[in-house]
Amino acid sequence: MNGNLRPGPLVCEVRGKEEVRGLLALLSLLLLGAAMACGGSGEGPSPTPASHDLAPQPGDQELRRGPAFVDDAELVELQSHPPQYLLRLRGSLPTPCHRPRAAVSRDDAQGQIRVEVYSLSQPGAICAQVLAPFEGSLSLGTVSRRYQVLVNGQPVGSIGP
Repeated sequence: MNGNLRPGPLVCEVRGKEEVRGLLALLSLLLLGAAMACGGSGEGPSPTPASHDLAPQPGDQELRRGPAFVDDAELVELQSHPPQYLLRLRGSLPTPCHRPRAAVSRDDAQGQIRVEVYSLSQPGAICAQVLAPFEGSLSLGTVSRRYQVLVNGQPVGSIGP
C-alpha cells in the first residue's frame, strides 16, 4: 500500500482481484435473492389475464373500483354465421393487485356499444405501486345493425352489416 495512505474509515485496502470478484458475486446473489423475494409465491394476481375474463364477477361489489389504462383496443369479427364480434384490450392497471373488468352496454337509439374498462382491488391491500400490464377479450355478441364501439368514451370502430 502507498506510504501516504493508511487504512481507516474512508480508505480500505483491497487485497486482490479475487477478493473483489468474491464480494461482487456475493452482492449479486443478495440482490437476486431480494428481487425473487419481491416476486411473491406465484399465487398472487397474474399480469396477463386469460381471454374472456373481463366480465364482472360475483363478489366484485365488495372490491374497490379504480382506473384501468387502455393502450390498445381491437375489434375482431369471428368467422361464424351470424358474425360474432370480440373486443381485445391491452393496457395497464394501477398495481399488480388490481384486476381488470369491463362492462358492456348497448344504446340502440344512438347505435352505440359502450364498453367501460376499470379495475378492482381488495380494500386495504398492500401492493407495489407499479403499473401492471393486462390483456383480455370481451365478447360483444352478434348484431343486426351497425354500431359504433366506444371504449371509455373513445371511439374504437364500428361493427355490424
